[in-house]
This record gives sequence, structure tokens and C-alpha cells, in this order.
Amino acid sequence: MSYQCIRPEYELSVDGLALGGTQFVIHAAVSYPTWSTEPERERVRHKAQMETLFAIFGEWERAMRIGVRSVRIRIKGDDQLDRFFRRWPQVLSPRSEAADPVSLEPSPRPSGETVGGMKLVTPS
Repeated sequence: MSYQCIRPEYELSVDGLALGGTQFVIHAAVSYPTWSTEPERERVRHKAQMETLFAIFGEWERAMRIGVRSVRIRIKGDDQLDRFFRRWPQVLSPRSEAADPVSLEPSPRPSGETVGGMKLVTPS
């Protein structure tokens, strides 16, 4: 299963691949037309990022359904998202039939840590 989208402002492809029975790799590629200027790219970058995130999480859910233990995510064409996912937990929690979906989310990061240029703040 994969996701591909061709829009006038950008192209996106996301594909997941199971490696053996325990590993899964998700590769995303975002590209913008060569004729587009940097301000034009900035204007649509957030839309492309949101679409990329939704497609990646679709592949992530597929990886969980087939029971893999680790997922690696790489994004070509968006350095900010790629850096974010390189820090994302790669090892999935063991899943039981009665697993609470919340327990499958990544662990919280300490308050004050900087991720993708943003400082994380834990509510009091």
C-alpha cells in the first residue's frame, strides 16, 4: 500500500515496506516544481507537510497491524520533517489484544527540549 499525490504546487509519494517480520521502513518524498520560487514553496509547505504526516501515519498504522517491532521513517525533500522523524521513537511497544491505543503513542519529551526549532513546554 502506498500514497501518491500530484498537485500543481507539489508532488508527494509515501510508501511503506516490511523488512522481514520485525522491521518496517517508511519513505516519503516531497518535491516542488523547478519553476516555483521560494516564497511560493513556503506558501504551500504546511499543506504538503500535513498531507505527508497523514500518509506517514497511515503507513505507521499498517506497520502496527502487521506486528512489526521497529519503524524507520525518512523524508526526502523536507528537512524539517525528516529531522523530526529521525528523533521519533523507532521501537514500537509490544502489542496485546487489549492494548490501549494511547500506550502505542511515542513517549513524551522533557519540557524545554527543542525539536524542529520549537521549544517544548509541559503544561503545569
